[in-house]
Amino acid sequence: MRFSDLSPSLAGWLADAADTSAVTEALVAADPALGERLVHAAAKRLRLADRTGVCRGSYVLTLRAIDGVTTEQVPVSATVRPPEHGHVGVSGGDAFGTAGWAVHLDRLGIDLATLPDELDLISYASLADPTRAASVLTEVLRTGTRASDGIVIRSAVPSVMRYKRGSRCTFRYEVDVEGPGSGSFPSTIVAKTYSRDKGAVADRSMRALWE
Repeated sequence: MRFSDLSPSLAGWLADAADTSAVTEALVAADPALGERLVHAAAKRLRLADRTGVCRGSYVLTLRAIDGVTTEQVPVSATVRPPEHGHVGVSGGDAFGTAGWAVHLDRLGIDLATLPDELDLISYASLADPTRAASVLTEVLRTGTRASDGIVIRSAVPSVMRYKRGSRCTFRYEVDVEGPGSGSFPSTIVAKTYSRDKGAVADRSMRALWE
């Protein structure tokens, strides 16, 4: 189900945040440089961030390409605040497409900004590199709750199964291992890296379910 499908049952301020036309109009007014290129701005993922009602997620901006015919889709990060928080966001001076771009849509209580670089994902670079991944995965196996002390991963060939820019990435590895128990060790393993504290939250949830 799309976020927009839920809008009739949402609080008015959040329904406005899901209204593609309203967001597009407000964004063009806040950043006129986008006016000639912006087709529409649609909420992609918005989730409650805490009990205060603040929502965080992303919007996808559909833009006309330079040729004026084709379009491209650009995701941007989003924070949506209920009216009682007051709308205190500040628009940045950098041009759209640069790391410092940010815009505040006052009437809607929405802050949009360039997504953080994917290297904000903890261990992303290490897990994507075949040489470094073998070392990282060996360390994880040795220090995890269900540790495999004697296992050494000699090689790990990665492939990306799913990637959400700036948030999480799931890798599948074809591994070659040695050490005690290596004969029964799987030849394929999966690793997932998260931004901020999302990994710890997911880990606690999975352990609770396992127990």
